[in-house]
Amino acid sequence: MKRSSIGAEKHAFADKYGFQFAQAFNLFYHHHHMLTESDPAKKKFLLQLSRLVEVQLVAALELLGIESPEKV
Repeated sequence: MKRSSIGAEKHAFADKYGFQFAQAFNLFYHHHHMLTESDPAKKKFLLQLSRLVEVQLVAALELLGIESPEKV
């Protein structure tokens, strides 16, 4: 019994983490227009940051046993 509750607790943590992380990035994305950024250095940074976020969100989905889409 204890083992299943620990598993559920881990699942809930990964679920909450992934959701909150995605929400935070969504807010960030709406404040920083990555694709139309005129400063090449800033644009590069923003795109690299978005790639790191993607890696983390895919990892969170994998922890939950969810296959991530190739493109969104």
